[in-house]
Amino acid sequence: MTEEEFFFAWKRTCEKERIQNLLLSRWDGVKADYSDVIFLGVDETKSVLDELCKELQVQKLHFCPEYYHCDAAFYIEENRLRTNPFSKPKNTRGLNSTWLKQILVHFEHENNIRDSWEEIIQLQNIPGELNVLVTYPEENTEEDRNKKLEVYYNEIVNKNLKFLIIFGQKKSNTEIEWFGYKLEKYKFVEVK
Repeated sequence: MTEEEFFFAWKRTCEKERIQNLLLSRWDGVKADYSDVIFLGVDETKSVLDELCKELQVQKLHFCPEYYHCDAAFYIEENRLRTNPFSKPKNTRGLNSTWLKQILVHFEHENNIRDSWEEIIQLQNIPGELNVLVTYPEENTEEDRNKKLEVYYNEIVNKNLKFLIIFGQKKSNTEIEWFGYKLEKYKFVEVK
């Protein structure tokens, strides 16, 4: 999966009116927290990640929340271990938890950008084919985003991994704007 595929699927998902309204309803709280909308879903609306799986149009795509402390690990069914390989041949009982042979996308979501460096480290310690961080800068001008990418993230990111950073910005009371940046030739460039 490419950074562009993920980013534009994320945008389409989050621009759905019900999801955008749920995210906006949590934006101006004492402590902005979008996690329940992202991971669990609210008011009969499926979670952002459930909707994102459909939007990505990858055959048999699933996600496992809190996989080894990853916020979410996306995988295809073929990469999930179904039974214990050391069990007796006649014992076909399934495993009690999810065990993945490969992570397609390691996804981290951080409400507070000041803690997002921890998520970058976690993405690197349990890397997926694609590693995605979604966070929300206080100031969200192009200059500020570039500074965060160049000064903060560029210093700590493993440049041999495939990264996508997504910044969310409240544009108005009815709209959230999303900006995506991928790691290309050892620096972050905007996804267009």
